[in-house]
Amino acid sequence: MSVTSPHARILEAVKTQLASLGLFRLIDENHSQHLGDIPQLTYPAVLVDIEDCNYEEAGEGSQFVTSELSFLVLQDNYSQSSQKAPTSAKERAHSVYELEASVVGAIHGWAPTVTIDGDDHQFTEPFIRVSSRKMDVDDKSLRCREIRFSTAWEETFDDAPKARPQISVECCIIP
Repeated sequence: MSVTSPHARILEAVKTQLASLGLFRLIDENHSQHLGDIPQLTYPAVLVDIEDCNYEEAGEGSQFVTSELSFLVLQDNYSQSSQKAPTSAKERAHSVYELEASVVGAIHGWAPTVTIDGDDHQFTEPFIRVSSRKMDVDDKSLRCREIRFSTAWEETFDDAPKARPQISVECCIIP
């Protein structure tokens, strides 16, 4: 089975983009692996999911899709961060913020592409960071930051699935 849905293509492209950083031991879709008594993850980890999608009629069988993606950055290095803590402990405590900054640097302003006839075509609008926050998993000695990004694309329902930028004049057909 080949991946043809826009959602699956976006998630695969995002995982590839994050892998290029070389910072994470685990990059996966979020299936709540970080929850439970003893999370079975390798750290640092980033879990990605497409959260909310809103659809608007675009005519001729198409819909504009606006969506938010969440990125959970997880680090198992709960450490001292007080003013008097040793520098190495504070660096370890703050490493989750460094990982968060790396994700933002790789994803904000980036858009997934597909290669057609040797040319790369963007199939969503660039990802834009819309929020970040602490996630409470302190009881598991984990540091977790959630970063949300928005993007948009157009879906057409006919024999060939299509996705193309909402604003672009150029049409991109994904085989």
